[in-house]
Amino acid sequence: SGQLKLKNASVLIVGAGGLGSASSLYLAAAGVGTIGIMDSDSVELSNLQRQIIHDTPSLGQLKVEVAEKRLSTLNPNVCVKSYPIRAIRGMDLTLFEEFPIIVDATDNFGTRYFLNDICVKMRKTFIYGSIYQFFGQLSVFDAVKGPCFHCVFRSEPSSEFALSNQGLGVVSAVPGIIGSMQALEAIKLILG
Repeated sequence: SGQLKLKNASVLIVGAGGLGSASSLYLAAAGVGTIGIMDSDSVELSNLQRQIIHDTPSLGQLKVEVAEKRLSTLNPNVCVKSYPIRAIRGMDLTLFEEFPIIVDATDNFGTRYFLNDICVKMRKTFIYGSIYQFFGQLSVFDAVKGPCFHCVFRSEPSSEFALSNQGLGVVSAVPGIIGSMQALEAIKLILG
């Protein structure tokens, strides 16, 4: 019965980098029926130490296209929907409608707050993950049942703070751990 719940479930992962790589692989392996992946970036050599869904032959290709191929090879029974776009305010929100669970695998504050706003407005569960050097954070927010991301993190950090933290890097296993935990939280939600 649990496997049927997974088969009938749909999850949208926003970001096909380090967090999205790990979470999407485990969700596909678990048999989640529909997995959406949204990202507008292409694979770069510097990504490969932490973005395990990509490889050297995929350099220069769109991350979502590489991810779609890899997940379909891993589990051909999973429907993978790729969206080669960036999640930005003012975009058409209809593509979010079919996904009750949104996994935040992004790397910037503006997108994270925007995704939270979508989840609150559309009554969706928001699985937040964030990484920094040797550290990571994870939480599950459901504004229907409790506080949202914005309730906990009241204001978006200043642009100066965001700039001061760019380029510091992350230890390669950290996004794998946090992304795997995001997948686990999605699976727990799907199974009730």
